This record gives sequence, structure tokens and C-alpha cells, in this order.
Amino acid sequence: MSMIGKTILSEIVTGKKIFNPGEILQELNRSIIESLNQDNDKDNIQSDGMDITVCQVDYTNKQVQIGCANHIVFIVSGDTIEMIEGDIYSIGGLFTILQKPIFSNHIIPIDRDMSIYIFSDGYQDQFGGEKNQKFMLNKFKDLIFSLRHLPMEEQKTIFYEEHLKWKGNFRQIDDILVIGIKIHK
Repeated sequence: MSMIGKTILSEIVTGKKIFNPGEILQELNRSIIESLNQDNDKDNIQSDGMDITVCQVDYTNKQVQIGCANHIVFIVSGDTIEMIEGDIYSIGGLFTILQKPIFSNHIIPIDRDMSIYIFSDGYQDQFGGEKNQKFMLNKFKDLIFSLRHLPMEEQKTIFYEEHLKWKGNFRQIDDILVIGIKIHK
């Protein structure tokens, strides 16, 4: 699914010149459903789809545009952290086909020294700690906020070390992706 999604995403942005994240997700969803023939065989379709976040930084208009398909994004600015909740739909999959969603486009004004955190669910879903529990989203949010003043390279090291410490001897259950983007006005 990821390889097909990457190819289609490239065609949407480079070929069709669509840059609005919500519109990109809309077109990606339509193209994935069409490519995998998901709309014509609802009885045999897999129920899972692809979760993705698309982000556009527009320095000319001093804004960030974000579209999230079943993802969450954190925006840190000064001493605040804001959670952008994406749409509940994935790209492709039975639920999305039945609901026919319109994907949102969130517009956030660029603020001085703002940071954007885009991530998969692997970090917060990792089991570990003393009671073999999930790390959880709130703990992940607190970790991001506590690191906000550090350079991204240091944050990367701490995210990695905290994950290893939490996981301990338990196996990693999912892929983990954390992207931190520091934007200067």
C-alpha cells in the first residue's frame, strides 16, 4: 500500500500540481480506491487503509497547511502545544469507501519558532514500562512539549533513548516514525 501510495502521491503533486493537503488526500483516496479496484469488490476488500499526513509550509502567505487521514499532529509554539486532529478516515479501505469522506485542510499561521510534529502511531502504541502498558498519546505529547526548547538533533536522540527505555525487553510492535520540523518566521 505504501509503495502504491508513494507513486500516486508523486503523480498528484508533480504531475497534477495539486498542493493543498486536503485536496491531495482527496485525490490520493480516490486514486488508491481506483487502483486497487476497491470500489467494485466490497465483499472481498480489506478493512484497513493507509494513514497519512500531508504538510505544506507556505512562507509567502506565512502559513502551514495540514491534511491528516487518521492521524494527529502537534504544533508547538512558545509555551503552548496544540493538537490538530485529522479526519477519522484512512486512505482507501472499506470504511472510507462506504463513508465517501471529504478530507479537511487545516491552516495554521506561522508563528515565531514554531515546531510541527508529524508521527505514526508506533511510538505511543509501544508496550513497555513497569506494567507493560502502552506509552499513550498524552505521555508522548508531554515528551514533545518538554523537549520544545532543544535543537531537533537533540530531540531525536532523546526520543530514541526514551523509546528504548520504555520498551525495555519487550518487542517493538509497530513501525515508528516521528518527524519534527522547526519553522522560523
